[in-house]
Amino acid sequence: MDPAEVAKLPLVVASLAFALAYGATVVVALVARYDSPTLAGFSASASWGEDDNWALAARYMARPESKRAGFIAAGSQARGNFDALMPIFKLSEVVCYSRTLKSAEAFAAHAAAQGVKARATTNPREAVEGMDIVVSTVPHKSVGDLEIDGNWLAPGAYVAMVDLGYTFKRGTLSVIERFVTDDVEQSGPNGTERMVTQGPFAGELADLIAGKIKGRERAQERNAFIFSGVGLADTLPAALVYERAVAAGKGTVLPL
Repeated sequence: MDPAEVAKLPLVVASLAFALAYGATVVVALVARYDSPTLAGFSASASWGEDDNWALAARYMARPESKRAGFIAAGSQARGNFDALMPIFKLSEVVCYSRTLKSAEAFAAHAAAQGVKARATTNPREAVEGMDIVVSTVPHKSVGDLEIDGNWLAPGAYVAMVDLGYTFKRGTLSVIERFVTDDVEQSGPNGTERMVTQGPFAGELADLIAGKIKGRERAQERNAFIFSGVGLADTLPAALVYERAVAAGKGTVLPL
């Protein structure tokens, strides 16, 4: 498959197609190192798969008429997440929470530039109550005493727990009626990932895409996509970045 065509596919599918097209060969070598903490608006510490999977899940799990979104954290990853939602839901209003008003205001300005009514806040509750979609992207080490009460979620809300859900109070997660993840085996009680919940899960993202499970059982259902990201989802973006860097004559060749 031509790389240009692969790039048009959903990220995880494209990554798999890329890997198969190249014989799924694994090269144990340092190919590239990113010195910038962000790349195209996404954090280098989080996989591209993490940044993309939740938006793909939103197509199935959020209500189609969703117009209001709340963002817990206001960094470059959050802005990239906002950009990912816009083509899907045509958001009309967003509220962004950050501990520092300055960073929340920068996010609000980014959203306002796209014609969206945007407001900054240092009160997390304001970015959750009444929202159709809530996206939490707080780095684990920065969670501190931040606690999102699940009871703040509006009926019918969809939550993207990009930060593994550690911003939420464990005791209030029962209000979320259905959880979907990227890999049940990896995310469950016997898995390697330690998220705020180990299930039960209604299924995986692949099940949503294949139509094996519904995105939501009813309009008023509160649901969430919680996930750690699949490493394979990094394959295609990493390869494309490398190829484009070589073509542009950018970067430094490192001795092995």
